[in-house]
Amino acid sequence: MRDSQSGPQGQDLYSLETLREWKQADAFRRAGIYGRAAKTFRQFWETHQDPEAGWRYANCLRKTGLVEPALSLLRDLAASLSEHPVVREELIWCLYEGRLVKEREAGRSAEVVAVAKEMLGLGAEGRALKLAVFAVISAAKTKGQWHMVSCWCDLLDPADLNAETRNAAKRSIPSDRERWYYGKVKALVKTEDWREADQVTTEALKSYPMNEHFLRWRAQSLAGQGRLEEAIELLERLGKDIPWYALADLASYSFLLERVEKAWTLAVAAARAPGQKTAKVNLWELMAKTSLALNRTDIAMCHLALALSIRREQQWPIKQHHQVLEQAVLGAAGEQSLPVRSSQTLLNECKKCWSRDGNSTPSHSKTPASQPGEGKGRVVGWDEGRPFAFIEPTDGSEQIFVLTMDLPAESRKNRAPVAFRTIHHFDKRKNRQSLRAVEIQALEDLAEEW
Repeated sequence: MRDSQSGPQGQDLYSLETLREWKQADAFRRAGIYGRAAKTFRQFWETHQDPEAGWRYANCLRKTGLVEPALSLLRDLAASLSEHPVVREELIWCLYEGRLVKEREAGRSAEVVAVAKEMLGLGAEGRALKLAVFAVISAAKTKGQWHMVSCWCDLLDPADLNAETRNAAKRSIPSDRERWYYGKVKALVKTEDWREADQVTTEALKSYPMNEHFLRWRAQSLAGQGRLEEAIELLERLGKDIPWYALADLASYSFLLERVEKAWTLAVAAARAPGQKTAKVNLWELMAKTSLALNRTDIAMCHLALALSIRREQQWPIKQHHQVLEQAVLGAAGEQSLPVRSSQTLLNECKKCWSRDGNSTPSHSKTPASQPGEGKGRVVGWDEGRPFAFIEPTDGSEQIFVLTMDLPAESRKNRAPVAFRTIHHFDKRKNRQSLRAVEIQALEDLAEEW
């Protein structure tokens, strides 16, 4: 805190003996002997209403734990001396120590924010500003108020924060700069502001190049922008020490790229890695989707039942997309309901699905009807308002899904003849592995007999 060595106002009105008492009291205050100093400054304040004595008396009260009387006195002083820098600063620290810390310890998030705002209104800066901002960030994170976290992070410049990691009790304590990056980046990821998240994590990784959290969040920001291959390449930098949640991300990105077998293998590795079953609830859901795409409905039912069981036990919401997946799994399995058992029992059953012979891909209950290849056909199901259509192959096999943007302009009409190549595609509507047409070329016509 900034401290003033000024004497009483109107010093010429005080006797030399009184001035000596003032200096002695201020020496006691600076030495931390607040009780003796408080008596003298209280007399000066009550007798002369001297603001220089007033804020010193309040300072002594605060240091001895009498925060409420100090706050009352400082508010009175600030009302008439709003431009007095030391009065304002003393009030800021009084608010922090007497109000904000107590509200934070009591877990009252709204009150923490209110006190921090009052501190900012008084012009908090330096250490006081940093403490207020970090208090709000912590409070807002517990409530999932990620927009608030991001906005309060913006009140600090990470370049001004200490970057040195501290060690205490055999563990490392993140530096202030690292804590700022944790708050800002996680808030950007949670609010799906992918471009800014990409920028901020890139900056964070310059200071902390192997921080697994920053690597993961940058991968998530890349994936959020559709840059899945880059996201996978980034996470693979973690090597053999990759944590289960990064493995789960790799599985998710592989699934989105329709590499279903690879997604299953990575998901199993994540499932076997150390981690609480409740923390892995989204992984169990992913494994249900992946096994369903591989036509293993028994495995899909087991993993989805595990995910939903954990949600019920933890009193977490079961959302619409969970219900949609449940209906898809039950429909594919020809069942009326999922197994109802404890999450631990279901986890033990799921573990039996993870083969131990190094080949963790579940065997298929039936062979896919078609495999990737090349072919010719005609565009059908074309509608100018839809982002997709279908191709009816010349070999009489089932229609093949195609994105409108992949069709040449001259082929964007029904019965247009085309040549194409197919790749694996997961049909979300039918909930099964299918094919998608790519690399489409317009043809002048097809054989007349077709």
